[in-house]
Amino acid sequence: MRAQVGVMGSGQLFRATLALGPILACGAAYLLLPGLREEVNQVVGWLLHDNYEAVRAYILSFGLWAPVISLALMLLQAIASPIPAFAVSIANGLAFGPWWGAVLSLVGRALAATLCFFIARALGRDAVETIVGRKAVRRSETWFEEWGTQTVLFTRLIPFFPFDLISYAAGLSRLRFDKFMLATVIGETPASFIYAWVGARAPDYIWLLLLINGVIFLAVLATTYLLKRRA
Repeated sequence: MRAQVGVMGSGQLFRATLALGPILACGAAYLLLPGLREEVNQVVGWLLHDNYEAVRAYILSFGLWAPVISLALMLLQAIASPIPAFAVSIANGLAFGPWWGAVLSLVGRALAATLCFFIARALGRDAVETIVGRKAVRRSETWFEEWGTQTVLFTRLIPFFPFDLISYAAGLSRLRFDKFMLATVIGETPASFIYAWVGARAPDYIWLLLLINGVIFLAVLATTYLLKRRA
């Protein structure tokens, strides 16, 4: 399904308001409050430069609100594409330990996927192409036409695969949200626990993260090849 941005009906306008209202409010606060803008830029810089200890200290500085801040960072990652999702997961492992860090990361990934999915449903293809690029959207649409729900599952299992791209593309497809979310949770569970476990022991075990990612990547490629041959 190729949703088009044009004259919105009342239902589509309502969905767009629900999807974008909080984002627009946060964007306005970012632009109007210099202190907040400086703080956000600093955290983004830490994430982009793999300064997980600084992110950990920042998250824990909020005390009881630390889990909420972690989820907010995951949502920020969803709309600020240069930030890798695994960076927040590693910081969660450092801040909350391997178990609770993984659970929090999985919840955050599910919320981020939901946000991207409904942004695409509300605004349509043209807006998504502006966010992630026309070629990327067309390529992902081909995958969805060929593999359907399995596209979400396989790409979630592949380390470092663009998380937001598949979430936006799923929102443009005919894929039902419940199937999308189930595939997302199943596919993201291994990565969430691996990143949190490594994060809790970083930086000594970063090499193990890369090794595990390589094994998972090869396994997904092999499975995809066998399924395609069978089909």
